[in-house]
Parts: sequence; C-alpha cells; structure tokens
Amino acid sequence: MRRFEHIDLEVAMAAHDMPMYILERTGTGADPEYRIYPLNQAAQIGYSSYERTQGMLVEEYAKPMPHLLPIFKSHWKPVLIDGEATSSNLARVTSKSGEALEFETTLYRIEWTPEHATAVAVGRDVTELNRTIRELRAANEHLAAQAELIETMSVPVATIWHGVVYVPIVGTVDSRRAMNLMQGLLDGITRHRAVFAILDISGVPVIDTQVAQYLLQTIQAATLLGCRCIVIGISPEIAQTVVQLGIDLRTLETTATIQDGLKIAFQALGYSVVAGGQ
Repeated sequence: MRRFEHIDLEVAMAAHDMPMYILERTGTGADPEYRIYPLNQAAQIGYSSYERTQGMLVEEYAKPMPHLLPIFKSHWKPVLIDGEATSSNLARVTSKSGEALEFETTLYRIEWTPEHATAVAVGRDVTELNRTIRELRAANEHLAAQAELIETMSVPVATIWHGVVYVPIVGTVDSRRAMNLMQGLLDGITRHRAVFAILDISGVPVIDTQVAQYLLQTIQAATLLGCRCIVIGISPEIAQTVVQLGIDLRTLETTATIQDGLKIAFQALGYSVVAGGQ
C-alpha cells in the first residue's frame, strides 16, 4: 500500500459508506495484471481482514463472487486500458441472503501510461433508487393509460331518438383527441345503428385549419357508415375565424341549435314536426 500512502485511509473510511478502492493495472497485452486496494470496509465484500486485501490480485479478490470478475475487467477497460478519464457501470449481483442488488461503480483515472495505470473507484448501492424509478415509471405508464381511457370516454355518444345520436365536443381538439373523437363516433354510430349524428361544437374554444380538417375527416368517415352528420354550435367568433382563415366548411351541414338539428333529422326520418315547436 506504500505506493498510495498519500491517501488518508482513515478519512476515506470515515467519510464514505460506499465502496471505495484504488485499482492498479500493470503490463500490456490481452491479459494485464490488475491489483485492488480497498479504501474502506464497504469495499471488503466479505473479507474479515482489511489489510489482507491491500494489493490483492483481482482474481483473488473476486473469489467470493467469481461471476463479477468479467464484469470488473470489462468495466475497468475504458479507464485502465484505453486511458479514458472516467467510466460508469451498473452491475446486478446477488447477496449471500439471495437478495438481488444493483451497484453502480464510477472509475476516475489517476494516472495512465501504456505500461501502468491507476484509478479510484466509487461504488454505490442503487437498488432502492432504481426500484423507485421503476415503480414511478410503471405508475406514470398506468396514469397515461388512465388518461387515454378518460380521453376516449370524454367523447360521449348519446342516443336521443331512434337512429339519432348526439355528440357534444368540449375542449381543445388536438391530433390525438381527434383520433379518439373519430373512433368514439364511429363506434357509437355502429353500436346505436345511427343514421343521424348531431355534433355539438359549442364547447370547442378554437377552430383552426387543423381542427376543421379533423372535423371534415370525422364526418367523411361517418358518412361511409351511412350516417348523416349535422354540426351545431358554431359561435359568431368561430364563424369569423373560419372566414378569416379561408377554411372551406361549405360541405358541412350546420344549424344554430340542437332543436334545428333535430327537426332536420326527424323530417328526414319521416316524422312530422309541428311548425314553431321547439
């Protein structure tokens, strides 16, 4: 350990409960010699004698966990062989009690020549951290799936008469929601055997070119199923925006109110509508 006598082992042992050790590589070629100098008890991996492990060949040091030897050498190569400044590696190990553990070790180059190199390594147990990350990721995926389900369910298709459905659309319509809207409407048309669909967009704050395109595509898809769509609820502000943007909505069948839309649907279905009846 004399080679590294400038390192205060007592300070290192007191300040860190994470495994810390110095690595030394001598020789070149395909199989250089590695020696290890643990700096604290956390780096002992089961050895009872602290001094015994100082300068131990890594093959001897790894005997309690021989499966780690190829991981060690692969991890150390970038710094001790290639001369990189630092490298990190995640190793999955099994404790004597059978517990699966995850250790992240980072190497920092101290010195390097083709014949000799040293590095300091700091390891930390990231088992709980990674478990928490995985749990949070799973929770986020679950929340995303719930949000998608809620978004899909936010396109209600209600039967208001035999063959007539009412679809209120509320909120901003983006590409994802537009796909859900189309799917929800087409499913509702099929489920309710609808021949008329009244689309109420009074709850949509903005109609731009993209939203108008989504609306047209949805109505075209409904038409292919034999359902006639009537759009209601276009506000004066939206009407002005549509004109200013030059959006052509002349192919849409529109009315001002749901009562007007129902009159059109009832008359087309052969029901008599009392004049002036709202």
